[in-house]
Amino acid sequence: MKIFLLLVLIFANYSAYATDPDIAADATTSSCNSDVLNSDNGSVDIEINWEPNVIPLRWYSGNTLLPVENNDDTCAYDGVLNRPTNPTREGYNFAGWRIRPTMDFSTIPTNNNGIKIWSKGWFLNKNYCTYQDSQNIKCNSDITFTELQTYEWKVSFEHGNLYGMARCSSEGEGLGLYNTSGSTVDNSTGVYCWCKATGYKPNNSDTIYGPSAILSWMFLYKESSGDRCAQVCTYHCTSYIRNYLTARTVLLTPANNQNAD
Repeated sequence: MKIFLLLVLIFANYSAYATDPDIAADATTSSCNSDVLNSDNGSVDIEINWEPNVIPLRWYSGNTLLPVENNDDTCAYDGVLNRPTNPTREGYNFAGWRIRPTMDFSTIPTNNNGIKIWSKGWFLNKNYCTYQDSQNIKCNSDITFTELQTYEWKVSFEHGNLYGMARCSSEGEGLGLYNTSGSTVDNSTGVYCWCKATGYKPNNSDTIYGPSAILSWMFLYKESSGDRCAQVCTYHCTSYIRNYLTARTVLLTPANNQNAD
């Protein structure tokens, strides 16, 4: 039996602005002279100067945000859409891309603690699964694990399910709990555990939504070794998100609104 993997592209639309117009887009009046009209007599034709929308792009494999080249993270409306290299996943055939709807993650309730947690780390060349606080359980022991790839996590709440990813990075020296780092954290193997929210499924929906705004990586802690971080970082992300309001608040706040210490 073949299983087909369909990956997700998220994009948002932005307003268009004129490029080097003779009369600025925000002008309500302008001088009626040759500097503006390029004429000092007779009739003058004036036309609208349009610029295509530039649409930011984010690419996901499941609930893992994919690294992309610079020309893959935007496209101009009616222009060329550059795609990342087709990903691979053991046991799956790549079937193409689909659009993931977005929502404002800052509207997700944060006051109540989570109910259940699932995570997939990596240890001794295989997945290391945790359900609730029972670590190193069989990854086929719960159907939820089929939703998750390595270094992905899920936390269930009364209002819905929050999905995300973890990363063990060489970045993090000197950072305190819940510090944040823009939209990216380096992808090298390291001892610093980071967490990021990438998806949310409300209880009244079968759809997983992506964040409409860029969310920061949240720094959690320093582990004793890179191997140990790869093993349990994903679990610690779920544990803190389930149990601590501050972690949920930081995780779901857009990157440009972060004030974490």
